[in-house]
Amino acid sequence: EACRVRLGVGKAMSTSGDREAHNILQLLEQEGKAILQDPTGLLKSYVKEWQTDLIERVVPFWLNHSLDKKNGGYYTALDEDGSIYDTDKYLWLQGREVFTFSKLVNTFCEGGMPLKTINQWAQAAKIGAEALDKALGNVPGVKDPRIYFSATEDWKLLHYQRKPYATVFYSLGCLEYSSMIQSVNKLQ
Repeated sequence: EACRVRLGVGKAMSTSGDREAHNILQLLEQEGKAILQDPTGLLKSYVKEWQTDLIERVVPFWLNHSLDKKNGGYYTALDEDGSIYDTDKYLWLQGREVFTFSKLVNTFCEGGMPLKTINQWAQAAKIGAEALDKALGNVPGVKDPRIYFSATEDWKLLHYQRKPYATVFYSLGCLEYSSMIQSVNKLQ
């Protein structure tokens, strides 16, 4: 009900924007009911659309704009045209990108994708995975090296954070990359 009030639904529609918001809300309500009645049916209808968008638009964008082939890792602060607006490297994003490229290889390596595409994804994962350890550094008063939260473009460590985000995504990236190596070896 709060959404209806904020969007102006149920009130007199004074602008085309209000009518559009009303139509969107009605559509969401209908689809929400359909999901509750048949959760797998409606979601399955979206899978092909989402997969196509991922493979044909999202992944090529990151392949074309984010790889740092000089220093390793990825540029993650990109404008929608692919231009880089910040060269600092945030480790949670580095780990996520290693995870994503590795997961793509693991998901599609046994069918449905050309080997050339699989190799592009595997190479992109490797560029990031080989750079992840550059984020390890000594923290004053701590015996073992720690994973830093951020680094410069050429991997000078910038900021250590005690929150787990960088460590979690570093670990997930490494685990999925390890699994990807096994998948790639099976292809050969």
